[in-house]
Amino acid sequence: MSEKDVQRLIDVEDLIRALERAHIQFSAGKAVMPVRMVVPVPEIKGRITSMPAYLSEDKALGMKVVTYFPENPGRGLPIILATIFVYSTASGKLFVTVTTAKEPIVKAEWLKPGVHINAIGSHRPDLREIDGATMRRAKLVVDSREAVMAECGDILLAIKEGAIEEDHIHAEIGEVLAGKKAGRTSASEITLYKAVGIAIQDVATAKLVYERAVEKKIGVEVEV
Repeated sequence: MSEKDVQRLIDVEDLIRALERAHIQFSAGKAVMPVRMVVPVPEIKGRITSMPAYLSEDKALGMKVVTYFPENPGRGLPIILATIFVYSTASGKLFVTVTTAKEPIVKAEWLKPGVHINAIGSHRPDLREIDGATMRRAKLVVDSREAVMAECGDILLAIKEGAIEEDHIHAEIGEVLAGKKAGRTSASEITLYKAVGIAIQDVATAKLVYERAVEKKIGVEVEV
């Protein structure tokens, strides 16, 4: 399916509901998802990343494959290109949907009581958008504890500096959505959601697109 097909099939509210279900399943142990595998390929000045996941309640099996080629703008292409594969959980058969700061840009002294921060840019151990003092002041919720401790510079660098410890992570977003952990508890509380991007989000989105495409007969069926 083309990008325009995907945009016709779902809206933001649909997507929010699908991602909420996915995060609840993940934090409840009802998903299978390794931390993404990044393979640098210096010979071609790029890297390729694989992000597989399975959601048991949604019966959604899929994988996103992402390439990163920093010289692509000179070719008229985005630096990051991604393809999402959705598989049948009965047979393993494929359908396909195709779909872009090293230093902190948010500082603790800028924050007013009650502010909420969504931080999704940093996904490497050496990159960060948020300074350690902000991390320390905020109630910290993440998409995946395992993933952020493997690759999130915002958190890893704050721990290295001594601003926070690993147990400063209050909850995964799936735990908050399921009511197992509290979200905001006062109007003055500073809250921060740190997402590195995990495969269940892509698989849940791709499954929703696939179901809508079948229902509305959009796209082209390809034998593989």
